[in-house]
Amino acid sequence: MGFNFFNIDQNKHLGSFTRRRLLVTASAVALFPLIKLNVKTLLKTNKNIAFQTYGEGDLTLVFVHGWSCDSSYWSEQLDFFSQNYHVVTIDLGGHGASNVMRTDYTIESFGDDVLSVLDQLDSENIILVGHSMGGPVAVDAASKLGDRVKAVIGIDTLKNVGAEPMSLDAARNAWVPFKDDFKNSIASFVRNSFFIETSSPLLVNRVLSDMASADPKIALSAGAGLLSYNTPRAVRKIANIPLTLINAPEDPTKIEVLEQVHGNHNVIIIPETGHFVMMEKPVQFNATLHDEIERLIAK
Repeated sequence: MGFNFFNIDQNKHLGSFTRRRLLVTASAVALFPLIKLNVKTLLKTNKNIAFQTYGEGDLTLVFVHGWSCDSSYWSEQLDFFSQNYHVVTIDLGGHGASNVMRTDYTIESFGDDVLSVLDQLDSENIILVGHSMGGPVAVDAASKLGDRVKAVIGIDTLKNVGAEPMSLDAARNAWVPFKDDFKNSIASFVRNSFFIETSSPLLVNRVLSDMASADPKIALSAGAGLLSYNTPRAVRKIANIPLTLINAPEDPTKIEVLEQVHGNHNVIIIPETGHFVMMEKPVQFNATLHDEIERLIAK
């Protein structure tokens, strides 16, 4: 299980193992009721992007969700981090309460969503935290926000930052096996691919339900956008911004490749977790993320 979504044979349909690598970009749903979001019109981009803010502080901590998910997946983090930081959660375009219709849902467009919210909030001292697909989105947003960003922190993501992107046509073709029977194929895949033996059945069922009920047009477009995103180039663009990865142990992070692409990095592994690290061990995850944030801002 890992975020190595580029390891795909472009001449074949996705096999079960490759689908597993691809869709591990998806995020989980928290085990708590959905948070009611405030929807605001972002005048700069003429988009309706839902976001919520919590707490106060000099540092703005921005949580970015992954594929076919929404900001409620960070429920376990809100109370903890809003005690010391200004916390922002965002529903990316076409997800959650963000009523945005696009021809293509790309990583770049999601990065623009993050940029738009932070411009509206006039945020300057920012750390971006992105889970799964939210990792590349955070990287893309950081490249646009420049020195306003103090660090990017990926959660079980960016495990092979040197993997080259697919062409857009090849990326779209990679999703063909899911197209005809999206709901059942996604449900079957999620049930068998995202978790470890100790994962909560409630978490498994919530993720399965949410991902299987996603809008296929948005999900398939976002998936193709993810596969075709040039992650190596994007990560190199933020070489001056510290990059931390808090990852699960399965499908190990290629640290030697990370060193070649981005020298200022740190990798932390939380053992005995599946892809949804922040949900399977929220107490340990929150403490780990807090300590890393404090280390980064102390530099």
